[in-house]
Amino acid sequence: KLTGLLVEIFPMLAVSTRFSSYRASNTTRHHFQKLFTRFTVGDVVKEKKVLHTVVSTTSIQDTMKLLEKHKIQSVPVIHEGTNKFMGIVSISDIALSVAFRPCYTREGEDVHHLTKKEMEEILKSKGEKLAKPIADIMGLTEEGKYFCVLGEPDPIGRAFHNFSEGAHRALVLRKGDAGPCMLSQTDVARFLLDKLKSEPASHAKASVEKLMNTKISEVPRANSDLSKGKIVSVNASEAALVGFRKLVQYHFPNEWNLAAIPVVSDDDGKGGGGKVVETLSSSDLRGLEAEVIMKLMKPIPEYLEELHGTKARKQVTVQGTTTFGEALRKIMDGDVHRAWVVNKDDRLEGVFSLSDVMSEMAKHV
Repeated sequence: KLTGLLVEIFPMLAVSTRFSSYRASNTTRHHFQKLFTRFTVGDVVKEKKVLHTVVSTTSIQDTMKLLEKHKIQSVPVIHEGTNKFMGIVSISDIALSVAFRPCYTREGEDVHHLTKKEMEEILKSKGEKLAKPIADIMGLTEEGKYFCVLGEPDPIGRAFHNFSEGAHRALVLRKGDAGPCMLSQTDVARFLLDKLKSEPASHAKASVEKLMNTKISEVPRANSDLSKGKIVSVNASEAALVGFRKLVQYHFPNEWNLAAIPVVSDDDGKGGGGKVVETLSSSDLRGLEAEVIMKLMKPIPEYLEELHGTKARKQVTVQGTTTFGEALRKIMDGDVHRAWVVNKDDRLEGVFSLSDVMSEMAKHV
């Protein structure tokens, strides 16, 4: 009220207040740009090895084994006849292929209405189809259709922008004998943290550290309806197939820009989200073979225990009061792509992901 009264009395105050805010925003952007325009995509991928590839006739199952062997999320596909690059197949494409028959459409099947018999029929057909060539499932996801290609000289800001729009990885073309490689959100985030450690004190570094010290509840995207009001989860008592179907059903219409879904405990009557007991991600399909595909009928914790050889894994969680930098470091230390946001009772409230990090950085660079 006082500000409004002062503005009525002194109209110039309104102009100077807006101008001051605008200048501060521009100054922050200038500092970010000054720091990050010095770095290129080539700086990030300097130590990366040549990427693994498959030919178009490689079976879906053999591709899954390759992803599991090298612990990677995606692989470029080379046409067997022409030896030309066709595109990228990710574990998300495979998840969509395995979890649905026919391929999911927005008006498609409701995961909650599937009977056990229907799920068994789906899995039996998928076991047979894992022998089909990987080229058959290329382009099932948006990222597979419109993959991103970057060059070594490109500024790192371009990677921030591409990753903020939903892409999780990009193909980088390198000169000489280095050969092409894959750049991921994780690569860029780790590079960011490493540079902040080694960077000498400056106004530019101070601006970035100011963002790092901001609570994630104050970061627009992380605090949006997508992250809090529309949280998607699956119950621990449900079959793994139901979890994967729910994941891809919400992921690919872009309502849920994550390749993972939180697994929560049964509601204990207190209301709100349950406690996060596990995470089911597309990568939990890597290495799955036709002979054991029926394991997807087991409850999620049991399926994951058999897959990883261990009981419930420690989940990476943060609270709304956690700072941007602390949340990012927890994600990096946990070797994951997101942290689940929980309240003081450890009940699920939202998610803070590497896409949130990329989006916030893209605003400033």
